[in-house]
Amino acid sequence: MLASEIKTKIIKKITDTRYYSIILDCNPDISHQEQMSYVLLCVDISSSPRQVNEYFSEFLKEDYTSGKGLFDVIVDELKNLQLDINDLRGQEYDNGSNMKGKH
Repeated sequence: MLASEIKTKIIKKITDTRYYSIILDCNPDISHQEQMSYVLLCVDISSSPRQVNEYFSEFLKEDYTSGKGLFDVIVDELKNLQLDINDLRGQEYDNGSNMKGKH
């Protein structure tokens, strides 16, 4: 319940500022399952001076680390968080050889 309440407050901050960015980082865990950390960034308009805040959303299990697979995960997660993909202003990928054209 606490995690759900915190996530609700984070989403409220993001929707208040409207625009946001995401950071995705894929790494295998100890059982060799690919997991992706999902981080949301937005400008905190309630603070002075304005500052960029990063919010860890969750770890997502990822079976397909191709560009298409990551895209599908991003779209699904944004729908789950009820965030408009049209307000997404930046994307960052770490350890993403698939984003370099390898896969």
